[in-house]
Amino acid sequence: MTVSLLSTKLHVPPVRAESVSRPRLVEQLDAGLDRKLTLISAPAGFGKTTLLSEWAKRLPARVAWLALDEGDNDPARFWTYLVAALQTVQAGLGQEVLQLLQAPQPPATQTILTVLLNEIAARAQDIILVLDDYHLISQQAVHEGIAFLLEHMPRNVHLVLATRADPPLPTYRLRARAELTELRSEDLRFTAGEAVAFLNATMGLELAREEIEVLEARTEGWIVGLQLAALSLQGRADTHEFITAFGGGHHYVLEYLTNEVVGRQPERVQRFLMRTSILDRLCGPLCDALTGEGDGEAMLAYLQQRNLFILPLDDEYRWHRYHHLFADLLGNLRRKQWPPEAIRELHVRAAGWYEQNGYTTEAVHHALLAEDFQRTARLIEKNSLAMVSRGELATLLRWIEALPEEVAFSRPWLCVHQAWPLTLAARADAAEPLLRQIERQVPLEGASTEGQEILGHVAAMRAMTAMMRGDMPQAIELAHQAGELLPPDNVIPRNTLFYTLASAYYAQGELGKAEQTQAEVLKLGRAAGNAWMIVRTLCDLADLELIQGRLQGAQDRCHEALQQAEERGARRFGTGGYALVQLGEICYERNDLAAAHEHASEGTRLMQGWERSYEMVRGYTTLATILQAQDDAAGARHALQQAEAIRSKHPTYPKLSSVVDSCRVRLCLAQQGPGEAARLATEIRLGQAGAPIFREQERIIVARVLGAQQRWDEALDLLAQLAEDTGAGGRRGRLIEILALQALAYQAQGDITQALHALESALAMGEPEGYVRTFVDHGAPMVTLLQQAAARGLAPHYVNRLLAAFDPEAEAAAAPSPPDRMPLVEPLTARELEVLHLLGQGSSNRDIAEALVITINGVKKHTSNIYGKLGVHSRTQAVVRAQELGLL
Repeated sequence: MTVSLLSTKLHVPPVRAESVSRPRLVEQLDAGLDRKLTLISAPAGFGKTTLLSEWAKRLPARVAWLALDEGDNDPARFWTYLVAALQTVQAGLGQEVLQLLQAPQPPATQTILTVLLNEIAARAQDIILVLDDYHLISQQAVHEGIAFLLEHMPRNVHLVLATRADPPLPTYRLRARAELTELRSEDLRFTAGEAVAFLNATMGLELAREEIEVLEARTEGWIVGLQLAALSLQGRADTHEFITAFGGGHHYVLEYLTNEVVGRQPERVQRFLMRTSILDRLCGPLCDALTGEGDGEAMLAYLQQRNLFILPLDDEYRWHRYHHLFADLLGNLRRKQWPPEAIRELHVRAAGWYEQNGYTTEAVHHALLAEDFQRTARLIEKNSLAMVSRGELATLLRWIEALPEEVAFSRPWLCVHQAWPLTLAARADAAEPLLRQIERQVPLEGASTEGQEILGHVAAMRAMTAMMRGDMPQAIELAHQAGELLPPDNVIPRNTLFYTLASAYYAQGELGKAEQTQAEVLKLGRAAGNAWMIVRTLCDLADLELIQGRLQGAQDRCHEALQQAEERGARRFGTGGYALVQLGEICYERNDLAAAHEHASEGTRLMQGWERSYEMVRGYTTLATILQAQDDAAGARHALQQAEAIRSKHPTYPKLSSVVDSCRVRLCLAQQGPGEAARLATEIRLGQAGAPIFREQERIIVARVLGAQQRWDEALDLLAQLAEDTGAGGRRGRLIEILALQALAYQAQGDITQALHALESALAMGEPEGYVRTFVDHGAPMVTLLQQAAARGLAPHYVNRLLAAFDPEAEAAAAPSPPDRMPLVEPLTARELEVLHLLGQGSSNRDIAEALVITINGVKKHTSNIYGKLGVHSRTQAVVRAQELGLL
């Protein structure tokens, strides 16, 4: 979703022809370019912006300019504008970052900036990034982002901050490293020579040097003081007397000279100044809206001609601003001379113009100053969902908090738009009073079409909250209710309710319904071109493939998710990280521990700071499992601690507890033995509560602990029920593990026939998809059982591969292999061998098509030919057969 940006914030202000050149300061700025930061810190009126404009004019192709205002305290808005500024220097730079920023839940600032900095570093062009008026930024999150940017900034970037006060940044560190250039008020003051040039050449006065020296001394070289004095002196006959009497501190100078300057203007100019100085930026039509006259552009030209503290903001001289200090002074005069209602009326007019012209942030700013809360409420209602989808929650909540309570609770739509960001942030306690207020205002019985839509939002939010607290039946019921009430084209809430519904179906074990619902979400995402929806749904579909025992299908979904993220500029999305974690799980199951660790580590890194607790927890628990398999017990415990820290922040989210507790018990079993694992499982009541799909996974771990304690009868009773449930539900991925556990339990009881029967079933399901760790994780008892299976000729090639996974020498020690199959009747073509090689690397059809520059249909045709020549029916079988024949 696009954001409406004020292009004037991105223009380097033009240099006025009559400006005094300051080569000594320009040289200092040039000399600082080999450092990270230039800080220009001085009070108002010392010419910071004018100096930077003069400097930037000499470096037109390198300077990215951003003029900040108070609205930029929303992190999403700030970084969006910063990227837009960079794009004025390098087209297309940061496009991926803009995708990240416009996601419903953007990743952490550090993740976003890492992507941006890497892209800048990869480009050769030097960039000077100027942030003007940085003192207007008060948001700590923005300061932290700038600090991170400074710490990791590539050598081809130089940052310049112009500010009235030193920013809360680690400048001391930069100063100690000689990475900081500083210009302060003592540097910016006019020298005697510059004062002469300004007063006589620029301002057209004919003052004696002694008179100039007096003015320079009285103003201490303060540029705005000199300018006010010069304006007061123009046309005076008593020049010498004025200068002799001129004195006092800055406060006196401002009070006196402002009255002098404004009071000497024609009445219509005074009225124009007083009315339009409420604006941060001015253009002719906007000024006309405030004054009720039609001479806005002519008046701006008049002020420009007379150097009355007005600065152009673009090369066409369409937009201007008053010098900040001059605007403040005019504001003081206005408040002293005008009644409050007259000032509020100006803000009402400004808000109306901005609203009509699509500048929502500015419209709300003036509406709040006018105390026009009804307009503010209307603007929030109109724009909040778009702002939520762009991640501008800070601005949205700030607007809402500024509303009086009687207004905030007075409009049902306003309550809806307040409740959504709270619900998405898992703050149901704060959202619930708003939802109850809506239901009081809009009863379901007899509700209009609009009323039904409002109640559809309420049901969708309540459904999500129910799903998060583990009440799946209620979540499903409420999601269906929301679906009936919401219009078909209401994409954002419908996407949320479909996501909730799919999650609830999955948790209930209703996989078919979950898949159908996810297909709807994917359809909505593709229709809206929403990268986040598309990638996230493909990850959910990969989960469905995994639980049904289709490793290859899950891998293909993960690769597709990453490909979609790449194509849509969101490869480093938190969702992309989640897809990598899922790939790590698949590689782990296939016993490729190095790849598993690489994917899980990278995926977890990409998700840092992402406001998706379940995905982060799953990343850390997956990493813990892999590290344990790599004999890194300390690393596994550390990863688990990271997951537990996230879980502790969400005590009412059962899904998190299930994932964390399952991992805790498995690690405890591996590191501390069955006794401690059983104690822990009992203490946390593992497998005794929660949604069916998560309770089932916990009960499988309980069965594993029972087996480790040699409580075989109890284990077999539990496994029998689990086998029946998972088999009936099509959850073959879990059934393979259950059958393996049953086989080990029967073997321990001496029932080899039953043991081999259960193992044979597990092998039959595991071989086509290449399951390995499900068997290997059981250790020595499984080796014995597999050797017995090999002696009886059960799945010989697969069994030998599994034994080799325990020990590279195990294959040779296993029972003799059956005679080799017949050689190929027809050899593979060169292209088929290329496809086979990529199949062996686990590449998806899309990956193969891109690598060989052929269509996906072409890949499918070659794969079908390979299967026929090898006499197999799946990728895994093809790879195994090719290895046997020495083709791989």
